Amino acid sequence: MECTHCGYLNQGGNFCIKCGTRFEKTPAADSAMRSEGIEAVDGPVTVGVPAGELGTDKPWSASEVQVQPQPNVANDIVQTVKEGAVTYLHFVRDALRKPAAVGMSASRGTFTNAVITFVLFSILTPLFTFSLLKQVISGIQGIFEVKVSFGTVVARPAVFYALFLFLVALIIMGVLYLGKVQITYKQAVARFGALLVIPTVLMAAAIVISLLHANFFLKVASSLSGLGMLGVLIAIVITAYSFKRNSEGGLDSFYVVLLTFVGIGIVLSLFGNYMVHSFINSMQDTFGVNF
Repeated sequence: MECTHCGYLNQGGNFCIKCGTRFEKTPAADSAMRSEGIEAVDGPVTVGVPAGELGTDKPWSASEVQVQPQPNVANDIVQTVKEGAVTYLHFVRDALRKPAAVGMSASRGTFTNAVITFVLFSILTPLFTFSLLKQVISGIQGIFEVKVSFGTVVARPAVFYALFLFLVALIIMGVLYLGKVQITYKQAVARFGALLVIPTVLMAAAIVISLLHANFFLKVASSLSGLGMLGVLIAIVITAYSFKRNSEGGLDSFYVVLLTFVGIGIVLSLFGNYMVHSFINSMQDTFGVNF
């Protein structure tokens, strides 16, 4: 089935694996089903009972009873999840090759995949910290009684990172309005999310390498993690600049990027103290010392 949005030729299913667009029923598809003796039914599927025979003992013939199968909701959910996973893998592959080009497409599927990338990055970043702490603590477990709280080190920071990324997209959109560039919030998220694929992959690689339990691999993993965080800053700059570069009037591109980081600095000043205190408290609980 050819996607009406991007033209990609799919092998069936309910969604395009290229852009995520949902397929709509067409008269041609309904006609093909009717030619095969299949009738499309909207709403709940029921068992047909001949009129006037409810509550009687008269037996029904096979021709009088029309049994229509109930839809398998579980299979539909599994199929949708599989199609979503394939779509996201295609998105990651394309974003690794040409992140800016994928971000500029800004379709509905790109926005959804960008949101998934936000969530993955928000989880993987504190998860790397958790993995690193576990390995450091394992070396001193015989000296100190140390416990690492998953909720403190991973869950709460993950929520903060996710909120931060969505706020960054909002700040970019707001600053671009000052630069006389009219974009939607979905476009800002889609482009920023596409550029965030590379930092997310770097974070995932850092976690995998850190599990090898060797000083050399820990150094490599830490370097990859640092590159991932640097990649976020680069993604912010490219996102803001890419929207403004072809627009005349309003603020210059340099000031658009500068004001974007000013806005991010304000957000960090409001929420950063909470994260720092939360991290310090978790370290105190872990090692049983006061800083």
